[in-house]
Amino acid sequence: MLQMTRKAAEKIVSRELGGKITGIKPLSKGNINKMYEISVKGTASKLILRLYNEAWKVDKEVYLYKLIKESIGLPVPEVKFYDDTLSRFPFGYAILSKLPGAQLDKAYKKSHNKALFRAAGEALAKLHSIKFKSFGWIVGKEIRPSFRKWGDFVEHDIEHKLENIMAIGGIKTIAPHVRRFMEDNKALLRVRSGPSLLHKDYHPAHILTDSISVTGILDMEWAIAGHSENDFIKMELWAFSGMPEARQEFFDGYIKFGDISEEYSERRRVYELWHNVNMVSISHQIGNMKWLRTNMRQLERFLHEHN
Repeated sequence: MLQMTRKAAEKIVSRELGGKITGIKPLSKGNINKMYEISVKGTASKLILRLYNEAWKVDKEVYLYKLIKESIGLPVPEVKFYDDTLSRFPFGYAILSKLPGAQLDKAYKKSHNKALFRAAGEALAKLHSIKFKSFGWIVGKEIRPSFRKWGDFVEHDIEHKLENIMAIGGIKTIAPHVRRFMEDNKALLRVRSGPSLLHKDYHPAHILTDSISVTGILDMEWAIAGHSENDFIKMELWAFSGMPEARQEFFDGYIKFGDISEEYSERRRVYELWHNVNMVSISHQIGNMKWLRTNMRQLERFLHEHN
């Protein structure tokens, strides 16, 4: 289990930042990596201490936050200090600036300002303006493994996930239906656009806003080099399902700087299936049985409705 004592955190802040902790509290956000909010003597600004279950994720977020800030200037956390050596703890960690603002959904429910979703759409399109030479997972600072064709990467990723969850009861029965659906719809993965930086976890909890604009984009842990429309799926499922009136505003904002293909309405189904497989894999990985059962039901429901 990822955990850091107050005493250990105090040593890090004192040694690396020259400050003294006056308060530290765990944050509930996140299913895998642990986070703490830190107050430091003599400054009103708070810091975030983020622990990573795999050290390469430290390098990845440090690299991507720098790339985003230097390339397009979107507000992302500033990395104050990080350690990926595992020399002090059996996990990597980073100390980040805490960005101002409230979660997009909470800010919207308070203000009912649909323009906040327009701003979130604009921010995502700007993120997608960062391009890579190949499709694939971003591991540290590299694309690994890398693929020339988007469809080849999607197939690889789904097969990788299915192999990892094959021990789950019912997956052996479900897996052939997943593969059949992907085979029937593989033409939708023949995209013309090149690899963009995808957040891969873009939904209200990771978008901070004030009453006017986006003040922060958080958590690039799952980012990949991929097809831009894949980054819409969590907004579709986790935001617009409960706030349908915000959907058009979001996409109006997106097309100010980005493009959406005529095939998106069909392609969305493929990305939803992929999302469901990912959710089963993640919940299995962290051993959250309640969440796993929920995700399994969602995957089964999708296959029942679309096969």
